[in-house]
Amino acid sequence: MLLHFVIVFLYNILSISLQVVHNARNIIGFYFQRVRYKNDLATIRSIVGNSKMCRQYISYECFRSPLLSSPSGPADVSWTSSTGVQMSNWGGAPSQSNKCACGVAGNCADKSKYCNCDIGDSKWREDSGKI
Repeated sequence: MLLHFVIVFLYNILSISLQVVHNARNIIGFYFQRVRYKNDLATIRSIVGNSKMCRQYISYECFRSPLLSSPSGPADVSWTSSTGVQMSNWGGAPSQSNKCACGVAGNCADKSKYCNCDIGDSKWREDSGKI
């Protein structure tokens, strides 16, 4: 018996890197970045629904800019799933865990935090992984 299968890689080839500057004492709004794909949402949902797994890489580079305000919260940054659910985890961590990959692995630069960016010191840091 000959088995046929198809592997589909659907990706956004545009890497977006934006610097968002704010004054922590005068935050009057928020920053929102929409990710656009080559395929429409119906096609993407169909592919995801028929796939064994689907992941996307996400990265947050920071300089004195908290991410999830771990471990006490509330999160300063979030992302919205394709079904409209606001998520409280970052790449590499389980859904709604309020953690980043380093918090799950226990290897954040500050062991008392669940994300490197939550350290909030004067050093460039990064939290990233697949969601």
